[in-house]
Amino acid sequence: MLAGCGLFLALWAWRRLLRAPVLGVAGGLFAGLWVTMFYASQAMPNLWVAYGALAAVGCFLRAARDPGDR
Repeated sequence: MLAGCGLFLALWAWRRLLRAPVLGVAGGLFAGLWVTMFYASQAMPNLWVAYGALAAVGCFLRAARDPGDR
């Protein structure tokens, strides 16, 4: 449950860069990977680092596109 919420929040940063169907497909593909399934139930930081990196890149690209975007 937490891994799903983490993926949703990581993709939320991309909502102004990409259309909703594209984000839905990207989230579905990422959530369907065996690595994601394996690490989502483990106490290992790899999945959470990937979520953080995904959110950080989305925030960076939004700031690069529009410096006034918070």
